[in-house]
Amino acid sequence: MEEPSKKGQDLVTLRLPTSLLERADGLIPQLQQRQDFSAHRLSRSSVLRIALLRGLQSLENDLEKP
Repeated sequence: MEEPSKKGQDLVTLRLPTSLLERADGLIPQLQQRQDFSAHRLSRSSVLRIALLRGLQSLENDLEKP
């Protein structure tokens, strides 16, 4: 039986290289120093969500260019 997802969210499981996870972990203290992130509890998952969103935005922008 599948667990119900949060409204508008799906659970995705990924296998990622340890080096990528270490890079995400290394960004946590740096992001916490920034005012736009300082009010939030940052976890590895939240850093990966931010990176995924920014990466998708960058890719979409690249593909829009002729």
